[in-house]
Amino acid sequence: MSKEEPRSRAFYMFIRFVLFLLLKIFYRFTVKGQDNIPKSGSAILVANHTSFLDPPVLGVTSRRQVFFMAKASLFKVPVLGRIMNGLSAFPVNREKADLRAFRTAFKRLKEGELVGVFPEGSRQRAGKGRLGPLLDGAALLALKSGAPIIPVGISGTDKVVPSGKHLPRFPKIHAVVGKPIRLEKQGSNKEDTAELTKQIEKAIIELLV
Repeated sequence: MSKEEPRSRAFYMFIRFVLFLLLKIFYRFTVKGQDNIPKSGSAILVANHTSFLDPPVLGVTSRRQVFFMAKASLFKVPVLGRIMNGLSAFPVNREKADLRAFRTAFKRLKEGELVGVFPEGSRQRAGKGRLGPLLDGAALLALKSGAPIIPVGISGTDKVVPSGKHLPRFPKIHAVVGKPIRLEKQGSNKEDTAELTKQIEKAIIELLV
């Protein structure tokens, strides 16, 4: 562990605490199934993505630090970029298969960490109880690493700034953590990856309220 690692974790937990208070006060944030996230060991948290608030919500949902893949362009924003680096987020290029991001996520999993992924890739407004098309990165990462997948359904964030509106609302935000999807085998063929991606989609949809 580097000298920066404990400092980074402390910063992360401080920011997590602040975000939890803000979500609790303004959005009456609640979590169900939090104990489905393992207290130790690697796992991949996968969630639906409808709002800029989803990454903070997913981070607060876990009592442990979550290492997020984040859109590469966000790291170029002066203040935001520094905060994201401090939170140990790592950039991913969504325009192509980003092997560097994949290797970083794989490394974190091998170190026994939690990795957060939004399989839809970008924010989607597919409608209640539906998801946009899923990318296969989360499934491929699980099949390569052997880490279990923890599905999370996030509800309410899509109503914070409804489509066509400019002023924020303050709906109740709720997160439901599902049972882990444990892999019976490891591999990376197209059939297994596609099947696991469908399983992820079904698991997340079942958690949306």
